[in-house]
Amino acid sequence: MSFSERIGCRFIRRISAFVAALMLTTALLAATNADDIDSLRAARQAIASEAVKMSPAKAGFGQQATGLDLSRLLELSGQREDYEAFTDDHRYFQRDVKSLVERRRTWALCAVLDHENVDAKIYAARGLLELADPASVPVLLAASKRNNYFVCGSEGATLHSIYRGTLKSAMEKITGLKLTPGGLRVTTYPEPGRPKVIRSEDCPAYFAEEIDFAKVAKWLQSKFRLTTLRGKVIEKPWTKSIESWNAGGSEYYVLAVDDVLPADLRSAKEGVVLRPSTVVPFDVLSKFKGKRVVVKGRFVEGKPYVPPADSFMQMPVVPDVIILEGPDGAPVIEKPDPPLRDSGFKVLKISQAEASEPSQAEVIAAVKGQFLLKEGPSGAKKTSGRDYQIPFFSEKFAETKSGKLLCHVRRR
Repeated sequence: MSFSERIGCRFIRRISAFVAALMLTTALLAATNADDIDSLRAARQAIASEAVKMSPAKAGFGQQATGLDLSRLLELSGQREDYEAFTDDHRYFQRDVKSLVERRRTWALCAVLDHENVDAKIYAARGLLELADPASVPVLLAASKRNNYFVCGSEGATLHSIYRGTLKSAMEKITGLKLTPGGLRVTTYPEPGRPKVIRSEDCPAYFAEEIDFAKVAKWLQSKFRLTTLRGKVIEKPWTKSIESWNAGGSEYYVLAVDDVLPADLRSAKEGVVLRPSTVVPFDVLSKFKGKRVVVKGRFVEGKPYVPPADSFMQMPVVPDVIILEGPDGAPVIEKPDPPLRDSGFKVLKISQAEASEPSQAEVIAAVKGQFLLKEGPSGAKKTSGRDYQIPFFSEKFAETKSGKLLCHVRRR
């Protein structure tokens, strides 16, 4: 290969690495519970680590850190003290990791992946595997990429293999994907002179440490893509209801969503419970009370809540056991899952909607007959103002100066 060809190949590899890192940035930006503005620093660190191609010669016999600066995320999530309290005594690594898992300290566990001791790294990776928090996937991915090499030595190679395999298992459990890349081949000789080719498609277990990084990045983008909702902000007081208990605290805000939401995304009767963030705190949400708004953010799933034994908190009534009918018709007794809490829609951007913008409810009302003006009268054709193309219908709506909605029916 000529010198110019080598330069061209190197340039293409660097561009590919940068594009992949840019995809990871978007996911990391939205993946964290500490919110997007401050996680941008970690995203930039992810870009830098992505561009580094660590060779076995440079890696030596140890493991590399994630390459991410998680200090700000530890600060925002209130987990800095948890991380700093992590022991340096290898005898208590497992104990401290167990404590972090029980208290769901995701970012502290992610930070332990930067520990100098490989045993601590392995325990932390196992803790993240057990916790299965989607927010940890970008850090797991960064750690996997930074340690995507083999090391020498019997013990060192074994520990490094366990670490890489645990990182992969954690990502597979969280994403639900099979991450062994296709197209890998290894030739073995079970008997002298009789080669046997093992393919990753047929025996993925043989390639337990290899990861399809692009597949993880694609999952991150689809999982944490920001969503835009429109509706009216409503303040609600505390009541003895599942919705209020899920919202937590005293008064809370919900968004009466214009669009029709699937049942599994609804967290309030009118639509969704609005969750504050570092970018949009609770006092900012209060300024939009009673107003129609446009919000950007992401849906957050509820988490099982088990109160402490000495807690006097009022909770939804959950039966001690449930009786189901088994396959053979005999009753099966099971323990119900704990109720879910803290679901809703985390707001990362909010703005007041244009006063002239009709809601979908107003559009449906127009279709049903209110302010409906069928095609024909000259007044409908000469309306001035803003036009709206409603994707759910085959009509075009125009707002007149009087504020009424006029419908120009267009047959399909």
